[in-house]
Amino acid sequence: MSRKHVFLFILLLILALLIMAACSTMNTFKQKYPYGLLTEDYGILHEDDLEMNSLRATPTPFTKTGSGYTYWQCFATENVSFRCKTLSSDDPKLCPCI
Repeated sequence: MSRKHVFLFILLLILALLIMAACSTMNTFKQKYPYGLLTEDYGILHEDDLEMNSLRATPTPFTKTGSGYTYWQCFATENVSFRCKTLSSDDPKLCPCI
């Protein structure tokens, strides 16, 4: 087997392990807090976020009318950008997002 094949095999193995770890975290959150996380968390949430929800209100399935329980819907971060505008200036100190 050439070095190129070995490198590709190792790269694919690492990628597979990372995907499995991400799915494992999602499954753990879903098992422990079945109602709070509506979508994949994309590595944004921490277990403390979901635990705090269950301490504030009784966990219930999501409904349009609401229950007082906080639900999380996360979005992939690779398509997110931040922008801000000020009325008085384009000074980066006032608006570092420019």
